Amino acid sequence: MENCEVFEQLQRLEAQHRVVTESLPDALYMVNTKGRVTFGNAALVRLTGYRLEELIGHPSTRFYAPAAASMLRERRKRAARAGSMLPQLDLEVRRKAGVHIPVELSLSPLLQHGKITGHVGVIRDITERQHAAAAAARQRRETDVLAELTRALKAPLDLDAVLLRVAAGARELCASDAAMIALREPASEAMVIRHLVGGAHRGFMGLRIEPGRR
Repeated sequence: MENCEVFEQLQRLEAQHRVVTESLPDALYMVNTKGRVTFGNAALVRLTGYRLEELIGHPSTRFYAPAAASMLRERRKRAARAGSMLPQLDLEVRRKAGVHIPVELSLSPLLQHGKITGHVGVIRDITERQHAAAAAARQRRETDVLAELTRALKAPLDLDAVLLRVAAGARELCASDAAMIALREPASEAMVIRHLVGGAHRGFMGLRIEPGRR
């Protein structure tokens, strides 16, 4: 095969490689054995907020939260010993603007002729996943609280005990500092706070609220 044909094939392979890496939704980067960035795709630029020229030649810890530095060094050592990709690691990217983003990192050694010459990292933004998990957990807790309140209302308890449980449930459902229940005062339009959950607001207990007055 002529040298020009080899060169053309190499150019085509390089172009194909560029198309693949630039179209990836996840951030991808490579580091050398010293942990300095040698390559990054467009998704890495979008995720970190750095221009690629601001990353090439710099340690990859530049775009991670400070607490991640020691974890990354240990992970690179473990990947080198294992010679293969390790389980994903959850940590935080610190964008150029200082904003922290939760991510999932996959790190594997880069081998050339059987020798480790660096590592390849793939970073996935898991912000939406964490939000969804938190929302699901909150919904499960809300269901549990409502079930507890239903059981309390059905149980043969005195009214004060039931209302106190209702206030506690309302406080948890709303994630508030305090919850209060006011009852109408007999023979008047005034409301009096009779039940309160939240120690920092005990001064409101017994507060009389009259319509039209502040």
